[in-house]
Amino acid sequence: MVRRPCALAAAVVFLALASAAQLRGQSTDIRRDGGRPSSGARAASAAAVDRGVMAPAPVRLPPPPRRQSRGWWLALTAGLLALGVLAWAEVRGGVSAALAGKLAAARPVAAQDGISSNFAIVRVLGEGGMGVVYEAVDRTLDRRVAIKKMREEMRQNPAEAAAFLKEAKIVAGLRHPNIVEIYSVVAQGGDVYLVFEFVEGKTVYDLLSERSRLSLQETKAIMTPVCQALDFAHGRMVIHRDLKPANIMVNVQGVVKVMDFGVARHVPDAAAAAGSAPVVIGTPLYMAPEAENGILCRETDIYALGAMTYEMLTGRPPFPAGATMGQKVARDYSRLSSLVPGLNPAADDLMAAALESDYRRRLHSAGEFGTRLAAL
Repeated sequence: MVRRPCALAAAVVFLALASAAQLRGQSTDIRRDGGRPSSGARAASAAAVDRGVMAPAPVRLPPPPRRQSRGWWLALTAGLLALGVLAWAEVRGGVSAALAGKLAAARPVAAQDGISSNFAIVRVLGEGGMGVVYEAVDRTLDRRVAIKKMREEMRQNPAEAAAFLKEAKIVAGLRHPNIVEIYSVVAQGGDVYLVFEFVEGKTVYDLLSERSRLSLQETKAIMTPVCQALDFAHGRMVIHRDLKPANIMVNVQGVVKVMDFGVARHVPDAAAAAGSAPVVIGTPLYMAPEAENGILCRETDIYALGAMTYEMLTGRPPFPAGATMGQKVARDYSRLSSLVPGLNPAADDLMAAALESDYRRRLHSAGEFGTRLAAL
C-alpha cells in the first residue's frame, strides 16, 4: 500500500511538471507569433503607404525569442525540492510511527500495579530475585524506558522498603556513560519502582551463549569500560553487589553499559548491615566468599570482575555451579594460561589477585584491575 506522504509527493511532482509544460507551451506560442500584427492590419498599412498617407515603417529585425526555460527549471526544481521535503517527513514519520505503534499496542499500567498511568507497559523483559522488569513507554516524554517493580516482600517490610528507597536515590545520582541511568524512583501504594534508561543490545551472557568464549581483545574492549564504571561508583561509595554477564550490556552502538545498579548499596550502610543477620544477594557463580556471609565491600565487586573475565576468556566460570565456599576459599580453579593458549602468564597473577578468597588481601581497585587487564 502506498503511504499517504508518498502519494502527496507524487502529486506535487505531477503538478510541477504540468506547470512546466504549460509554461513551455506558452513560450512556444509567443515565439511562433513573434508579436506581429494580423494579415488584415498589414494589408491596410501597406495601402496607406502606397497612397502616401503614412510613411513606411523602418525596417526592424525581430528580437530574438525570449528563453522561457528558466520557468521550466524553476518549476522542476520546486517539484524535486517538495519531493525531498516530503521524503524527509516520511522517514521522520516512520520513526515516530514506530514509537507510536509501541504506544498503541501498550497497555496502561494497571491500577493494581500501583504506578502512574504516565507509563504504558509494552512487554516483560525479565524477572529476577529483586523483581520484574518491563519495557514501557513514558507517555509524557514520548520515550522508551525500563521499569523495575521491586519484589512483593518489600510491601510487607516497611523498614526494608525505606532502606531500599534511600539506596535507590543514592544510585540515581550516578551519572556515567557506562552506567545505565535511573531516571526516577517512584514510591507509590507501598511499592517501589525504578524507571531506567532503556538499552537495546546484547548482554555478555548473550554473547557467550552464541560464541562460547571471547578473544582477549574483545574481553578488554568490554571489561575496560566496566572497570571505569565500577571505579566511578566505588569512588562515590556505591557497590553493585550483583555483577555478572547478564548485567553487562553492549548496546547497538557498541557502548558498554553496566545494568542493575538497582540492587547496589551504599558502602557505610553495607558495613552496618554486616553486623546484622546476613542477607545474601548476588549470583553464586560470581559471588565472593564473604558475600555469602552478608559482608559487602568494594572487593566483593572485584571478585565478580575476576570471575566474569575468567569466563569470557575460557567459556566457563572459574568454579562450577554448586561450588562450595570451601572450593572458593581453596581457589580450586584451573589456571587461565592452561586453558587459553598463548595467553600472557600475567593473566594468572591477575586472576589470583582478583579471586583471592580473603577480601582484605584481594585486589582493592577496579581501576587497577582494568589497568592490569589492558597490559596483557
